[in-house]
Amino acid sequence: MFALAALPLLSFVGAAIDFSRAASARTAMQAALDASALMLSKDAQTLSGDVLGQKADGDFRALFTRPEAYDIQVTPQFSQPAQGNFTLKITASAKVDTTFARLLGQSTIALSASTEVLWGIKKLNLALVLDNTGSMQQNAKMTNLKTAAHNLLTTLKNAAKSPGDVKVAIVPFATDVNVGTSNANAYWVDWTDWEAANGQSPKFQRRPQR
Repeated sequence: MFALAALPLLSFVGAAIDFSRAASARTAMQAALDASALMLSKDAQTLSGDVLGQKADGDFRALFTRPEAYDIQVTPQFSQPAQGNFTLKITASAKVDTTFARLLGQSTIALSASTEVLWGIKKLNLALVLDNTGSMQQNAKMTNLKTAAHNLLTTLKNAAKSPGDVKVAIVPFATDVNVGTSNANAYWVDWTDWEAANGQSPKFQRRPQR
């Protein structure tokens, strides 16, 4: 009776080993797929369908190095669900041969995984308050500030898909900021510190603070 029961028992134990190997391969597949999608999303919107498929397949195979997996298929799908928003979905499939489970009639285990990357840009209003005081003349601070500001503006310009997506205001930072006489009575101007420092009220009527 033990001999008769040993064969199916060993088959089930062996099948568990096969499925464990397949699960490990699928975990590696998912990780490679996620990394591939993130890398590809940087250029996906500028690539044709054929080039996108070739790069997706090449990136995935470079990361998914499991020799037991074969018949690998990688399918990318790029879409633009809304203006300025993009979606890249990649699915992958493969097969793994079994060693013990074939005794139970299953010679292969099919693997599949998918991942999706969403990105886009909405309207962005940005104010850059840039220090232009005397201390910026030391150690090339002003030069570095200009370089950093130009690089940021270039990045934002390239990210914008249509006019008006990105608006940038530049405010020079010094002891005082000139907001213009037309804004002297604006509710968002607080004269408290000015009055305390000068010991007098401004010549024009100040609006109540909100």
